[in-house]
Amino acid sequence: MGAGDDKDAADAASGGVYFTAFRKLPEQSATTIRFFEKNSDADAYIVFEKDAVLASKEVFQTNAVIKTYGSGTSKIDLVNINRARFESWVRDLLLIKQYRVEVYANSSSAKGRIDWVIQYRGSPGNLTQFEDLLFANSEVTVNNGTLGVRISYTADRNKTVGVSYVNMNEWQIHLLEFLDNDALTTFESIVVQLSPKEAVLPVSPSHAEDTAALKTILERNGVLVNERKLSDFDSKDLTQDLMKLLKLKKDQNMAADPELEKTTACSSLCGVIKYLELLSGDAYLHQFAITPHNFELYAKMDSAACRALHLTLNNLEQSSGNETTLMSVLDKCRTSQGKRLLAQFLKQPLIDKDKLEERLDIVEALVGDIVLRKTLCDDHLRRIPDCQVLSRKLLKKRATLQDCYKGYMCISRLPNLLTDLEAHDGPKSHVLASYFCEPIKAMQEDLNKFNEMISTTLDIAMAEKGDFVVKSDIHEDFQVLRSEMDEIEVKMAEETYSVAKDLSLEANKSLKLESNTQTGHFFRITLKEEKSIRNNPSYSIIHSTKGGVAFRNTKLELLSERYRAKHRKYEEEQKDIVRDILDVAAGYSSCFQQLGHLISILDVLTNFADVSASSSTPYVRPVLHSKGTGVIKLEGLRHPCVEAQPNVNYIPNDIHFVKDKQMFYIVTGPNMGGKSTFLRSVGIASLLAQVGCFVPASCAELSIVDGILARVGAGDSLNKGVSTFMAEMIETSFILKTATADTLVLIDELGRGTSTYDGFGLCWAISERLAKVGCFCVLATHFHELTSLSEEAKGVVNVHFSAVADENGLAMLYKLENGSCDRSFGIHVTTVTDFPPHVIKTAKTMAKKLEDFAQDEDKDDDEEAVKRRQREKKTGLEAIEQFKLSLKDAYEKCNSAMERGEIDENEAELKFQAASEKLLSEITEKAAENPYLKHLLDQSKN
Repeated sequence: MGAGDDKDAADAASGGVYFTAFRKLPEQSATTIRFFEKNSDADAYIVFEKDAVLASKEVFQTNAVIKTYGSGTSKIDLVNINRARFESWVRDLLLIKQYRVEVYANSSSAKGRIDWVIQYRGSPGNLTQFEDLLFANSEVTVNNGTLGVRISYTADRNKTVGVSYVNMNEWQIHLLEFLDNDALTTFESIVVQLSPKEAVLPVSPSHAEDTAALKTILERNGVLVNERKLSDFDSKDLTQDLMKLLKLKKDQNMAADPELEKTTACSSLCGVIKYLELLSGDAYLHQFAITPHNFELYAKMDSAACRALHLTLNNLEQSSGNETTLMSVLDKCRTSQGKRLLAQFLKQPLIDKDKLEERLDIVEALVGDIVLRKTLCDDHLRRIPDCQVLSRKLLKKRATLQDCYKGYMCISRLPNLLTDLEAHDGPKSHVLASYFCEPIKAMQEDLNKFNEMISTTLDIAMAEKGDFVVKSDIHEDFQVLRSEMDEIEVKMAEETYSVAKDLSLEANKSLKLESNTQTGHFFRITLKEEKSIRNNPSYSIIHSTKGGVAFRNTKLELLSERYRAKHRKYEEEQKDIVRDILDVAAGYSSCFQQLGHLISILDVLTNFADVSASSSTPYVRPVLHSKGTGVIKLEGLRHPCVEAQPNVNYIPNDIHFVKDKQMFYIVTGPNMGGKSTFLRSVGIASLLAQVGCFVPASCAELSIVDGILARVGAGDSLNKGVSTFMAEMIETSFILKTATADTLVLIDELGRGTSTYDGFGLCWAISERLAKVGCFCVLATHFHELTSLSEEAKGVVNVHFSAVADENGLAMLYKLENGSCDRSFGIHVTTVTDFPPHVIKTAKTMAKKLEDFAQDEDKDDDEEAVKRRQREKKTGLEAIEQFKLSLKDAYEKCNSAMERGEIDENEAELKFQAASEKLLSEITEKAAENPYLKHLLDQSKN
């Protein structure tokens, strides 16, 4: 048997073992990726079957990495992945692609046997087991939470929605229960507010329609949906489960908590607890708190509004690589906890005027005090770690001495932070004091005890060098080891000077002694000086990077190995003391949680001030009015995302809403003339004002709105079977069922995706309905006939974006003007974009027939001719309307006379015929002077 035969036999044997072990595992969902540790060191992993195919595509970009082991029915495909690729792919799967991840290890010690057992798992809503992997070199910048949903019905068949939300970042549980309509509009608003990463739904054949509706809303908002069996939502054991999970005060009666009276929400919570396996170990015991969440404190928004206001990207923008969002423009936060809170603020605009004024006071104080603002941004905030992540690590006793050192340095900086905040002497200084200074001072006693403990146990001098060990004077053995390590360090320093002299370099300048945990101690020189050691047998190069060349000689290598051996012994000896330190540190977890919350608010509001003041044209503080006052006045309004782009000279515009007078703006004008951007800028101004930020305008006066609803941009979802028209109708239906007199509604290009007449009919009916509601509304349209709504509905105002068209092209002016646009620019655009001449000619002919009734002999299509034909059409339509009214009046008179017995049926018919002929004669005379009427009469004869 040859070597190749030996390999085939080994592969077949391995394949059989892998195949047997793999097939024993429970069924794998389509959105779950399973990794299997290849060895006990966990430095290599295997993925099988469909996961192997996905890995070859996404990680390696080649099928050549797929290996087939075994043969026949025991054949199995696999891909080997090293540790670095594993970590990178897991980050992508959990944070971007919204997959679940499971990692298995072999529990069998017998040779040739594999028993895979799950070691840890993660999902978009629960990243806790992967935190060390995902965020080892960076902080957590995303919120992760899981939503549970269940629907029940009252005796009179009203739909009750129960929602539970488990926030794994802040150890919080929210329970919400509310009545909702068939479209579940309130539920969608709550999904936007909470922004969960995944959701758990019960599978119930009797409620299949409800489940489908919930799935549609969740998937529309980018939430990963998990369907679980109905028994998982049984709440009979919920009380005892919560006794284990909740952090209860002494003698606290959990059964008296009013939140637990929300029975449908509690049922949904049971599903989340089982899905996240919160009771499977000790990691989550006594960590959570049930916190009320009043969704009525926030303005309503749906997924369409989030896309319209550029909080999230639509499919077209994602595929084009255009990643400009409101979050990216506003996010200059210095801390990860601030970034998370900013994302939450943007999804939860407040409707409480007092709270908003408080936020705006702080932003105003920081805008006016540039020294304080810059000190906070550049000095204090950027040096503060993620206290919320640190709190969780301490609580779960998974922290290290390095984490304790981060907490120590954070607390050490608080006195200077307080000093700078208290030094502000502006008119809003009392707000800064009550919002930040006083709460931090209240925590300082406990935090100072933490620092005292760390300073007496941790070697701060070594920690500053990146070596986290306890002080040597704690124990005699430590002193001996420390002394030996110091002696080795002295010898390495002497060797540094010796090597510098040998290479004619300057020690500690052009030649430096450095170290890291992987390599130990080594010398480093710049790339320019690499020639000094090239081909020199006394030195061996470790690696060469842009930062320089790392190398060492035999003596340094021996000294480094001796030092590392002593250091390993030191770490081994200090384990018990470190464990005691971390046990004590765990008691300060809640202090760091509270501190993190305060720091995140300070970071977000400082960020608002920095963005507002540093914009090319500064933002202004909005004047807020209570909900119901019906005033929005924006002068010099700009769109922050467009304005932030390079080489953009933004042209601002104004808008003024007045209750019962001008509440519904119909915006017309050419494509790319600025309509959609203007709509979005109005919504963004309102949103920013209601999160406590200044507004990109020269003057801003806004009534607080109870919702921002939008239908902007075409967005079909072919993979979900939803056409552009259907998506438009779904979003518009949400608006019609949700809008009140205090809602801001933004609608762009309503009525596309169907026939012109059907589209116009829908657009008119929807606009008329919204006008009657009396909400703040801006509607952009190409249906110029819609502008006549201003003559029939109260509060409707026509405005338009102007443009100049001539033989040289079409120049957009991007300036909003009063009145409706008096012409269409479609044919002109095709002319200047090199359309084939015969296509343009045919288009003009058809446009004339359908839009301005131009006859073959009236071929003039300049601006004046179009205006003339539009005037003639309007006059003609008025004449036809008068003809219809007169004809109806004549009929009713004849019918009434017949009913009174004054004339018989034949006389009534003759009399009506005479009146009809007279009216027809009159309109024929008018047609002699009106080409539009003449055109219609000629068509009727034909």
